[in-house]
Amino acid sequence: MTRVGVVIAMASEVPSFSRQTPLAGIVTLQDGGDLLILSGIGPERAQSAAQSLLQHGATALLSWGSAAALDAQLRPGHIVLPNTIVGTDGVRLSVDLDWQQPVRQCLADKVPVSIAAVAESRAVLKGTADKAALAHKSGAGAADMESASVARVAQSAGVPFLAVRAIADSLGMAVPAWLLQRLDLLGKPPAKALWIGLARNPADILTLARLARAFRAAMRALSSVKTYAGAELQRPQ
Repeated sequence: MTRVGVVIAMASEVPSFSRQTPLAGIVTLQDGGDLLILSGIGPERAQSAAQSLLQHGATALLSWGSAAALDAQLRPGHIVLPNTIVGTDGVRLSVDLDWQQPVRQCLADKVPVSIAAVAESRAVLKGTADKAALAHKSGAGAADMESASVARVAQSAGVPFLAVRAIADSLGMAVPAWLLQRLDLLGKPPAKALWIGLARNPADILTLARLARAFRAAMRALSSVKTYAGAELQRPQ
């Protein structure tokens, strides 16, 4: 029996996949038999989470969540199904295309989908310059912090790997530096720190509003993937 283990970095991404609210770092059994773990952001946490899923019986690994656009054509809410993951060391990590193909077919004419390489980022990309530099180095169309780690664990274990990522910020969007400094391990700033930051940087209110709208668009797109292709996500070939 195939059992898919799902790695999700941020608590705000979980509702796009599951109605359950897992505790960070705890493997939870989902309806239909999936295993899910809320890893926290970053490559090291994703690696640990993927290994934990395998120890709990997962026989395939899925990286699920948001991504940053490295290509100007990719807009918030656009789904990226990577054909390969490009590590920071330049190594290209495989995606199970036999698993991906039926997922892609289920989404035809329902959700905007691109097949593109996804690059590994070791930190949140602050803005256009960071994204352009990574695009030039990797040749990828999007980036995230966790998929490469999950792919490496899958490759080492010899199990199928798939990534489903939704663009949450376009190439021209920038995340205020002060906000990045206040994010917790689940990608959320404490409310008090957020209000203090906005009080000191009132010009960023509109920036945060745009980022919030873009993130909501990404989560709606991921929810649509789960709705239309949920059965195929559970059935790697």
